Amino acid sequence: MRLTFKRLAALFLGCLLTACSIAAPDGKTITISSESPRFIGELLAGGDLPAQQITGTLIVPQSPPPWPAVVMLHSASGQGAIDWSYAELLMSAGYVVLAVDSFSQRGVYRTVDDQTRVSGAAMVLDAYAARDILAADPRVDPERIAVLGYSKGGIAALYSAFERVRAAAGAAPFAAHVAHYPWCGMRLLDPKTTGGPILLQIGDSDSVTPLAFCETLIEEVEAIDSNADVTVVVYPGARHAFDHPALSVLGWVPISGMIPGDCLIQEQADGRFVEVTTGMISTGENLGEVLTACGRSAAEAGGDVEAAQSARQRLLEFLDDTIGG
Repeated sequence: MRLTFKRLAALFLGCLLTACSIAAPDGKTITISSESPRFIGELLAGGDLPAQQITGTLIVPQSPPPWPAVVMLHSASGQGAIDWSYAELLMSAGYVVLAVDSFSQRGVYRTVDDQTRVSGAAMVLDAYAARDILAADPRVDPERIAVLGYSKGGIAALYSAFERVRAAAGAAPFAAHVAHYPWCGMRLLDPKTTGGPILLQIGDSDSVTPLAFCETLIEEVEAIDSNADVTVVVYPGARHAFDHPALSVLGWVPISGMIPGDCLIQEQADGRFVEVTTGMISTGENLGEVLTACGRSAAEAGGDVEAAQSARQRLLEFLDDTIGG
C-alpha cells in the first residue's frame, strides 16, 4: 500500500520516539553561558547581546586523559537519535563529547517551522562557549577541540570557521570543523577561515540544503584564502539527513516548515545583508519574513545506509588526522 506524506511523517515521528530512537549515553549535564543574537549581522556588529544560559551533556571515553574533544551541535529538530549515535561513535573512538542543547533553555522544542526561534548565529556562540568549557577541563587537550554539527547545527559548525565570526565572538578557534549538510546561503564579504580544517559532507539530492550553494561558497572561500583547508564529500543520490538512524529504516519522509534552502543572503559593503532572489534587506527583526519569501515550505529527508557508513568513517578519519592521536 502506498503511504501518504502525512502517514510517512507520522511513522517518522513515531520511530524517533520509540523503537528507532537511541538513548543518550551516560553523561553529566553542564551549564553553558552563551548569548542570543537573532541574526549574524548582530553578531558581527559587536556590542551587547542578550545573555543566555544553555546546557550540554558531557560524555567521556574510557581511555585515559588528556582527551581530544568534540562539541556537537544538533539539527532544527533538537537533540535526538542522530546526536546520541554519533556521541557513542566518538566516545568509543576516544573522544570526549559535549553535546550542546541550544533549544531547551531557550524554551524551544524545534525550529523546523520557524528557524528564527533560535538563530544560527546563536548556535555559533553556543559552540564557542562549549569549547571554552572543554578547554578549561584539565582532562581535555585544549589544542584538540573540534566542532561537529548536522543541518542547522552544521551551519554553526561551518560558519564558526570564518575568522570574522570568530573575532566578533572574541573566541578561541576550533582545531577542526565538521558540517553535515549545512545551509550555505549566507555569504560574508570576507570569508577567510581561521585555518582550521573543514570537512563538509552532503548529498547531491538534498532539497533542504542544496549542494550547489555549498560548492559556490567553498569556491569563494578558496579564491581569497590560500590557507583554507576544506574537504567537501558529496554522496550521489543522498538526501538531507542521509545519516539519521531512523531514516535508515524508513527510507525517506516529507518535511514541511520554514526551509531556507533557496535563500541566498549576501553581505553588502555598507554592512547590510540582502537576500538576492527577493532583494529584501535581512535583519533580526524580519528574518522570518525573508526566509518565508525566498525559501521552501516542503522538501524531503531520506536515509542512505551506505552513505551514512561512509560519512561516519570519513568523520573518524578526519578527526584522527586533525585532533586525534
